[in-house]
Amino acid sequence: MSYATLAIAFVLMVYFAWLAFWPFKGIDIYVQPYPVVTPTVVAGEQVKYEIDYCRYTDVDSHVVHQLVHGVEIIRIPATDTRLTSTSDGLRLREGCDTATKAVHIPPYIEPGEYKLVEIVSYGVNFLQTITYTFETEPFTVVE
Repeated sequence: MSYATLAIAFVLMVYFAWLAFWPFKGIDIYVQPYPVVTPTVVAGEQVKYEIDYCRYTDVDSHVVHQLVHGVEIIRIPATDTRLTSTSDGLRLREGCDTATKAVHIPPYIEPGEYKLVEIVSYGVNFLQTITYTFETEPFTVVE
């Protein structure tokens, strides 16, 4: 084997190790659980909550919302989420800011106390995905 082949193999190993293990900071949330703006919500309407954050990357994220009621977990469709205080639509801007998010509570949800769990995943590269889990304060769903 030639030294060139060994050098290329070493460079590739270092590159893949860097891709797999380099620390990635996607977002910091400063107030947890998220404060709820609408503590009582009618089923079929929106629960609103505030996010005080610093986002450090422009990498796209995948966000999943779940309602938690005791041990029951209900996934909320992605189309039922709106970001109401920034011009970027559903996406939090890069940098530090405060935003108000609104998530539609499906009309079939039973009355009771719930919290909303938000799972945010960043696909950093083809070897690494970073996942964060955040939740809101409890809120009440009524008919």
